[in-house]
Formats: sequence, C-alpha cells, structure tokens
Amino acid sequence: MVLCAKSLEVLKLGRCKVRLPIGSDVKLSYLRKLHLHEVDINNHAINNLFSGCPLIEEMIIGECHGFESMGLFGLSKINNITPFDINVTDCTNLKNIELVGASIKDESLYKLISELPFLESLCLGSCPKLKRVEISSPSLKTLKISKCYEVVELKIDSPNLSNFTFDGNMISLCSNALTLSDIDLCFNTQTQWYVKLVELLTQFYIFSETLKLQVFKNEEFNVPKELRQKLPSPLSSGKHFKLHINKISLPFSIAKVVDDLLSIAPHTKTVSIEYRYSDSSSKTSFEFSYKKPLVYEGEASSCFKSHPISCWQHCIKEVKLEIRNYDRIDIKGCSLKGVEFLEKIDGLCTLRSMMKCICYAIGNNVRKLKLGILSKRWLEREFELKSNKWYDLPPIVLCAKSIEVLKLRGCKLKLPRESNVKLPSLRRMHLLEVYSNSHVINSLLAGCPLIEEIVISNCIGIESLELFGLERLNDIMMANNKELKRVDMEIE
Repeated sequence: MVLCAKSLEVLKLGRCKVRLPIGSDVKLSYLRKLHLHEVDINNHAINNLFSGCPLIEEMIIGECHGFESMGLFGLSKINNITPFDINVTDCTNLKNIELVGASIKDESLYKLISELPFLESLCLGSCPKLKRVEISSPSLKTLKISKCYEVVELKIDSPNLSNFTFDGNMISLCSNALTLSDIDLCFNTQTQWYVKLVELLTQFYIFSETLKLQVFKNEEFNVPKELRQKLPSPLSSGKHFKLHINKISLPFSIAKVVDDLLSIAPHTKTVSIEYRYSDSSSKTSFEFSYKKPLVYEGEASSCFKSHPISCWQHCIKEVKLEIRNYDRIDIKGCSLKGVEFLEKIDGLCTLRSMMKCICYAIGNNVRKLKLGILSKRWLEREFELKSNKWYDLPPIVLCAKSIEVLKLRGCKLKLPRESNVKLPSLRRMHLLEVYSNSHVINSLLAGCPLIEEIVISNCIGIESLELFGLERLNDIMMANNKELKRVDMEIE
C-alpha cells in the first residue's frame, strides 16, 4: 500500500524489509525525495521502486542490503544521489553523487562518471575495491575521497575542479585541475612521508590558493632539515596554509610547526594552526608580509632549497599574530618584525595550556609553584601590543593546601568564589608584575598563617597592605609598587 500512495512526496524508510510480488508495480507519481537506511531490499524491488518515481529528485541509500545493483532509467529530474553500485541512463540532471561503503570498482566508477555530463560533486567513502581511480569530468567542481585505504593512485582530468578533499594513505596523484583553489588533505603518516607529500603538493603548486593539511598528532608533522636542502618548496605560490592537529603532546612548539610550514609554502600570506589539548581547542593565526623582490637573485641559500624563489628567511618583513582559545581572543593585533619572530611566539602561545598544567600540579599536591607568565607590560614593551587583558590566575591556586612556595609573575589575582583564601602551608610568596587590589592581597596574606617571606615588586592596583597576625614573617621586600601608599603591620 505504501508503494502505491500517489500523494507521497517524501518517503523515508529505515530498518525494514521491502519485497514486491512478481508482476506488481510501484506507483509513486509525486515522490521527490527517497531515503532508505538499513533496509533489506532485493534487486527486483529496488529497480521497480525507481521506475515508479518519475519525478524523483533526491535519493539517499545507506547501509542497505539484499541487492547487488540498481538501474536508473528515464529519471530526468534527479540531481542528488547517495547510493551503492549503480547504472544510470538518461539522468541528465544528476549533479551530486555520494558512494559510501560501495563495492564499486575502478572501471565501473570511471564509466559511471562518464555518463553524467552535469556532475558537479562526487564523494567516495570507504569503498574497499577502489585502487587506481581515474576521474574525467569537465563539469566536476567538488571531489571528496575519504577512507578508501586501498587507493594508491589517483588521476584527475577535471579542469573546473575547485575543491579537493582526501583522507587516507599517501597516494600518487596526477591532476590538471587548473582552477583548484581549496585542498583539504589528511594522511596516515608513513615512512618518507615528506618526500611523498612534496611530490603530491607539486601537482597543486600553481593552482591552489588554500591548502588544509590534517595530522593526528604533532609528532607526525615534522619536516626533516636534511630534506630541505634536497627538495624544492612545493607550494611557492600558495596563499593560505591551514594545519589541523587532532591531538598534541607536550612539549609542543608552535615555532617549530611554523618553521616547517614555511619550508613547504615559503611565501604564503597566512598560516593558521588549530590543535586540541585534552578537551580544549586552540587556534593560532599568522599573517605575513614580505620584502621585494621575492625572486631568487643568485645569493647562496643557507636555509632550504626554494629556488628559483627566495626562502621566507631571506624576505620576511612583518608578521601579525592572533591567538584564540575557547572561542575567545587572547591576543590580537600583535606585530612582530623580521625572522626573529620565531624566537618569541612560543612564549605567547603557552598561556593556553597553562590552566591544564596548574590543575594537574595542584591535583598532585605540588609544594612549590612558580608561574612566569608574559605580563601585559612585557607584551607592550616587546611587541607594542596594546591590551587591557591579563592572564587570570585560576582561583584554585589560592586554595591549594599543599603549596609551600608560590612565585607569580604577570598575572591577575582574584579571590575564590567563597572569598576565603586557604594556603595553610605557604612559607614563601613572591609577586612580580601582578595585577590585583588591596582587598585581594590582604585576604591572601590573612590566609597564610605560616608565611615567612614576602616579596612584592612592580605590582599594579595595590594601594595598602595589612600585615597582622603573621608571627613567622621575618623577611619582607617591596620595590617599584607605584600605587602602594600605606603598609600597616604588627611587630612584636
């Protein structure tokens, strides 16, 4: 009865069995969208179903079984399909195909594409029988290949292709995609992966504006220095380079990653690095400007083989930096001059993992905690970066019962929510370039009954101090606290 409902325009079936008696016909005259998921349907039923839907425009078939092939004949309205193995005839408007888990082979795929003159988007996912894929389509604009791990060779003859995504093993590629602008690559790392990557990216060096490269761990992205002298930079004309790291392990150097990226694309305009650490995500973006001329003039290059153009170390002029964490801008508008910027960026990027490190230390009953954070004053002095933001010290620090020595620099102190500082074991406290106020500092001191040594230097916002009941205090040093006007203490 369902397959004879003339009024149906959308039909979605899941986890059911579909069979037709011999000689019966499907009549779904107005059906435009058909979705089948985990459906047991045989060849007779599925082909009869399609022939009875003359106005069908979209069909999605996923994780179905019971049929080996299907034919689409005379469906002039269809423009979006996500099937398994198919044969098409007269589907002149078909623009989008997605094959997921299909047993389609190289020859069948090539034949299928050749019969679709208006195909614009092709997605291949987890197709285990594809090995040497050849795609020829003048209309194709988007190509996505994901988790087809048996593919070792890919030939693309699609002059209008603009977006290419590949997730799998390193492959041999031949392409004439002259309009290609966006590339998204995710590779399983292998031996000599960089050599293979250079060979692959060389196919795109003239055509691509944006390259996105994904790796699972930061250790997997490593450009060997010895290969820089032997292999040319593959993306000499690339404009935007994006690197996504799914997981990082410490120690992690942003400077090292940027250096490696610039060896691949020495004159890129922008670089963005996204990565995850534990359950947090971060993004660091760079915008580069270069000196002219960019063309190699004949002097010896001591960096890496980037001829006939000069490498980035010979022509970089200025770098603008932006750091985001938890969708919040931490640093924006920071301008660094010349090649020396690599020496400074690691310090600017460490703030984002600070919270995790602090919580880990306190959770393991740390006795000595020293935090040297880049202060607002230092940022302004070194980078001319104007900002009203300070790093907020996690309030958990001021409730850590195990801490005996606490040295803080370049952060902002706030009271815990319960406004009760508890540092019963603290004996030494140093505050350098710390932003706070008198109430917070005095509450801090009142919560340290065993304090013996206090150093407060170059701090901001503190106008008065009260040192009462600190029987063990024997060493005080205060310097360059310009707003501090009064100190009250009890001396026995």
